[in-house]
Amino acid sequence: MKSHLLAIATLCFVSTGFNLSVDAQDDFERRHLKHEGSLLLTDIAQNVESDSQTAKDYFNRGNLYQKLGQMEKALAAFNQAIKLDPNYAPAYNNRGLLYKQLGEKVKALADYNQAIKLDPNYAPAYINRSFLYKQLGEKAKALADLNQAIKLDPNLAPAYNNRGLLYAQLGEKAKALADYNQAIKLDPNYAPAYNNRGLLYKQLGEKAKALADYNQAIKLDLNYAVAYINRGLLYTQLGEKAKALADLNQAIKLDPNLAVAYINRGLLYYQLGNFSKCKKDLEKASNLFQQQGNIQMYYEVMRILRQLQK
Repeated sequence: MKSHLLAIATLCFVSTGFNLSVDAQDDFERRHLKHEGSLLLTDIAQNVESDSQTAKDYFNRGNLYQKLGQMEKALAAFNQAIKLDPNYAPAYNNRGLLYKQLGEKVKALADYNQAIKLDPNYAPAYINRSFLYKQLGEKAKALADLNQAIKLDPNLAPAYNNRGLLYAQLGEKAKALADYNQAIKLDPNYAPAYNNRGLLYKQLGEKAKALADYNQAIKLDLNYAVAYINRGLLYTQLGEKAKALADLNQAIKLDPNLAVAYINRGLLYYQLGNFSKCKKDLEKASNLFQQQGNIQMYYEVMRILRQLQK
């Protein structure tokens, strides 16, 4: 039984910045790829109730509504911005982000393409399109877009972070490490780069460096659930199961819909001999995967649950 449970443990390290799968990715995109003309949340709140009718006004309203989770209003605002100014590239870019968040990948890709057509020098659209290409399995196109984004703006830390993640997935670990290092050099407060570099160090067997990076990611962002998951997994491997459990509990507290957190806590409960809690967490994970459309992981967790019942 233990071999069946541990079989998916290696799948449950969570990487971010290309994400996002994890909600932190969407938050990352909204925080870092917002058009420079956007207003801060407190400024936009006043704008929503104003009588302003420009494309930029509707664009800013769309950003606010999206941040508040009011997706229908956000979409309506972006649509109006584009209606008022069909050449406003940032509106297409951010509507593409919204479509991606809603699972409408074809519409998202069309909007990113249009943003780039209108402004071939608009680096954020290349970053966002690269992420979508990666989701679609087109890694060569994803890498090309990230290269172009970096060419257009060599100081854009998220572009290096995302390219580093792609290099890591392609097995080019030296290039991945160089990109994570550059992202951190450009923005020493950029938590996702520390998290991803921590993952890479862990893969390279450098657990001390990995732990230091996870600690720094959490120090920079105390609400960064995926960093708690990754640190929890590392603590498990280091035999510090109490710390591991505390981190996984915190990840779930921060993001109750993060299915991988329940898998990893369930696996830890199994190691601790608490089979009822293990089963409960795995059932929760399977339900979340099903709700979120991750059918592959849903069936994998269901397979393990069936083994538990034997």
